[in-house]
Amino acid sequence: MLELLAGESFQAGVLSTAVVGILVYLIRKLFAHSSGLSGVWEDEICDHDDPSIIIKRDRFKIKHRKNGSITAIGERIIPHDEKRNWKLTGVSYDGHIILVYYPPDLVGDSRGCIFVSLDESRRNGTQLSYTGQYYKREAGEFVIRNIRIIKKRNLTILELLTFR
Repeated sequence: MLELLAGESFQAGVLSTAVVGILVYLIRKLFAHSSGLSGVWEDEICDHDDPSIIIKRDRFKIKHRKNGSITAIGERIIPHDEKRNWKLTGVSYDGHIILVYYPPDLVGDSRGCIFVSLDESRRNGTQLSYTGQYYKREAGEFVIRNIRIIKKRNLTILELLTFR
């Protein structure tokens, strides 16, 4: 009887050790590599002639590592009839963000770069905001538009764990 109880205690100990080990790994993965810039962001792309008119809006899930590197996925949300998706990669440093965006399958012409700086004047409580420009080639010409990027919420634990 004592041997049976000892075997069950050993199995329970191994199982609980494995569960605790997995939890420690997940917690380290969540908090060791991401920073306050990680989260869901939306941009506001303004009309060239009237910067108060928003002509496009995109949503991004951004993962920012403490070393400054950024990876993100994005989708067009306004106008609704434009269905576009992007992958983004870049870096943040000293209050600036530089991103390169491109289609996930590398097919199509929706690609370019974004350069924005922290906008202290638009900071609303804890809502971060960056302003700057995005650049793309359109019909053989470079197009430059003003852009604002505003943090909407933090990534959920599931989003952080499954982010690519």
